[in-house]
Amino acid sequence: MKIVMKQSTKGASNPEGTFTQVYGADIEYSMEAPWQQAIAQAFIDNDLAEVVVEKKAKPKKQATKKKAK
Repeated sequence: MKIVMKQSTKGASNPEGTFTQVYGADIEYSMEAPWQQAIAQAFIDNDLAEVVVEKKAKPKKQATKKKAK
């Protein structure tokens, strides 16, 4: 899951929780490991972050050549 922080806050930076880091406001974080997802969910639940919704790229229309008459 990817989140973007609404405001800066401290949180664990390793699975054991023995190190912390500041998760900065307006920065996107990829939270893939189970321990990271738990932190991300806590941030979301406390309105400190929101989930990033990935936009799918729309296929571009190709220009068609007109046939000469």
